[in-house]
Amino acid sequence: MVINMGTIMEVYKNEVLVMTVDFELVRVKRKPEMYLGQQVYFGDSEVIKSQRKSNFFVASAIAAIMMFAIIIIYVVLQKGNFKNDNNFYAYVDLDINPSIEFLINDNDIVKKVIPLNNDGKKAISDTLLKELPIKEAVEKVMGKFQKEGIKNAKNNIVMISASLNPEIKSYKENKDNAELKLNKLIASLKSIDGTEINKEYTVNVVKVEPEVKKQAVENGLSAGRQFILKEAQNNGVDMTLNEAKTGNLAVLMKKLDLYNKSTDKETLSTPTVKSIKNTTPEAKPTFTKGAALVGSTPKNSYNPINLKNDKETPTKLNIPTQLDIPTQLDIPPKLNTPTPKNISESKKPVESKTSDSSAGTIKIQYYNVSKKVSKVIQINTVINVINTGSEAIDLKDLTVRYYYTINGERPQSADCWAQTDKSNIIHRFVKMNRPSGKADYYLEIGFKSGLVEPGKSTMVITWFNKDNWSNYEQDDDHSYNSSGIEELYDWKYVTGYIKGALKWGIEPK
Repeated sequence: MVINMGTIMEVYKNEVLVMTVDFELVRVKRKPEMYLGQQVYFGDSEVIKSQRKSNFFVASAIAAIMMFAIIIIYVVLQKGNFKNDNNFYAYVDLDINPSIEFLINDNDIVKKVIPLNNDGKKAISDTLLKELPIKEAVEKVMGKFQKEGIKNAKNNIVMISASLNPEIKSYKENKDNAELKLNKLIASLKSIDGTEINKEYTVNVVKVEPEVKKQAVENGLSAGRQFILKEAQNNGVDMTLNEAKTGNLAVLMKKLDLYNKSTDKETLSTPTVKSIKNTTPEAKPTFTKGAALVGSTPKNSYNPINLKNDKETPTKLNIPTQLDIPTQLDIPPKLNTPTPKNISESKKPVESKTSDSSAGTIKIQYYNVSKKVSKVIQINTVINVINTGSEAIDLKDLTVRYYYTINGERPQSADCWAQTDKSNIIHRFVKMNRPSGKADYYLEIGFKSGLVEPGKSTMVITWFNKDNWSNYEQDDDHSYNSSGIEELYDWKYVTGYIKGALKWGIEPK
C-alpha cells in the first residue's frame, strides 16, 4: 500500500483538503483527531476519488495554495531579516492567540511590527504602533484585544518573549552591556499587569536566547512558542512542532507548568529553587503613573555591567564609560545627590523582629540580576514594593533594606534605575553595629515624595560596588536569593519599613 504524506489545508465536516509533498491537493476522509495545519500520513484507500469540481472546492484550493505560498515567503524573509538585519537591537514577540513581533531600536522604540499569523495581521491592521515605546505598544495591543474580545480560550494567557539581535554592532562589541539592557527591558515588561486591562490577562515574560529565536524563525514560530517547544524537549515532555505552532497557549504552558494553574490574578506561584526559605505566592505588580520610582546617585559615577564572565579585576573588565540606557527614560549616567558612606547603625530606625500592620501593609518582591554568585564585583537587584493595604502609602515614609556581607571593608557607591522621577530616590549604606554571619551591611533605599495607591507598586533596580571593584561573596548573604530565578516573587529577606516600623520581611539575627 502506498503511503502519502501532506499537510491539512482545509477542514470540512467529513473530509479534509490535504496538500501533499508534491504540492498536489487531494481530499481525504476526515478522522476525529485531525486539525488544521497537521502533518498527516494516509493511504490511497483514504483518498476520496470522486473529485468535485464545484466553485467552492476550486476557491478553497486556490486559497490554500496562496496561504501556503505566503507562509513559505514569510519564513524565507524572516530568515533573511534575522541573519542580515543590523538595525534592530531586540525582538519582542507577543502571543495571545494572535501573534505579533515588534522590532525595537536601542532606545526601546518600536521601528517595525510584523504579524506572525493571520490573526495577528487582522489584529494590528488599524493600530498605529511604530515609534511608540515598546511597553506602551504592548499595552496598546493588549487593550485592543481585550476591547474586541480577543483572548485565549479558557485561560487568558499573554506570553511576551524578548531576545537580542546578535547581528547588531553594539551586541558584538559589548554583549554584557546588551544583556543588562535587555534585563532592564524585561523588568519593565514584567510590570504590565492584567489589572490595568480589567484583569483579563495573566502576563508571562520570558527571556529568549538568540539561538532559540533563530530556531523560531526556521520553524515558523514566535520566539515564545519556540521557547515552550525547547523547554518541552529539554524536560522530556512530548510535544510536536505542530502542537507548539497551533496548540492553545494556556494548555501548552500548563503542560510544562510554566504558569500557576490558579486563576487568581493577584497570586502567582513561586518558582522552585534550592535553599529558599519562607517564600510566599507572588503578586504581580502594577504601576501608578507619576508614582515615585527612581534612582539614587553614586559619588563615583560608574556603569552597571553584566557579571556573566569570569573576569575578576577591574583592569581586565570592559567597563563602559557611559551607561547605555533608553533615552525615553531620561536617566543620566550621573546624578547630583552625593552618596553618604558608612552611616552609623544608630542613625537608622530601631530594628524590630516581627512585622506590624498598624500603619500600612506592604509586600516586597525581588530577584537578583547577577548570574554569578561568588566573586562578583557588583551586586544587581530588582526590588518591587506593593501596597497590599486599603490606603495610599506616602513614599517619604517608606524604606527598603537589602542585607549583605561586604567581604572586605571599602567605600561603596550605588546607582539605580526606575521608570519615572529620577530625582526622587535616596539611599545610604549602613554598617551594622550588631552584624550576623549573613549580614554586616545593608543598602537602604528611600524616597523624597510620592504616593503608592492601594494595589499599586513601585519598582527600583539597583547596582552597587566597592570603590576598588573588589569581590563580594553573596551566596550566603541574608537578602540574596538564587541566580536561577529571573522573575519577581515574594521575598521576606528584603525588608520594608513604614515610618521606621518593620512592615515586611525578616531581619538578620
